[in-house]
Amino acid sequence: MYTGDRVNRLTRVADFGFCGVQFSAQPGVTYHVVADDQGHWGKFRMTAIAVTPPPNDDFADATAITLGSTVSATTLYASREPGEPPTLYRPGRPHTVWFRLIVDATTGIQVDASRTSEYSCSLLNGIQVYTGEQLNELQEVSQRFISAVGACGAFQFDAPPGVYSLRAEASVFGEGDFQLTARAVP
Repeated sequence: MYTGDRVNRLTRVADFGFCGVQFSAQPGVTYHVVADDQGHWGKFRMTAIAVTPPPNDDFADATAITLGSTVSATTLYASREPGEPPTLYRPGRPHTVWFRLIVDATTGIQVDASRTSEYSCSLLNGIQVYTGEQLNELQEVSQRFISAVGACGAFQFDAPPGVYSLRAEASVFGEGDFQLTARAVP
């Protein structure tokens, strides 16, 4: 997916995943689609639909989560906003959603991604934890790469008092629902 007025001046605005692309379209902008048959001649069908991203799609709109709570979430129709830190897998591609956790006293924290369906965890690449108040100031504290299909899991990190941003990264294999839990651990 590109913008621009000449072939030699095109700017990439989104990468294709498996037979699809998702991006935040802006009013009045013309977008150009490049279709490549990769050596296999044939017909194809292209469909465009408007979608609504999750409410916590952008860093500034992170969903609040408190210690001892579980939130239901989705990466369905999520996007990546400009300036996000690199993702765990295939940098620049996976879509992300954000959560915000405030810690009042130094504690160990356990973060757990759990499934809402048989395959929902295969729809997450991982979860990263950051400190920093602005997207361009984030410092990674911890991460969990979810590498096995269907595998979820927990990870722990030590947290001094402060505000933590948690980012869930959609898999390149699809998007979907999951639950996120944060709890204090000794």
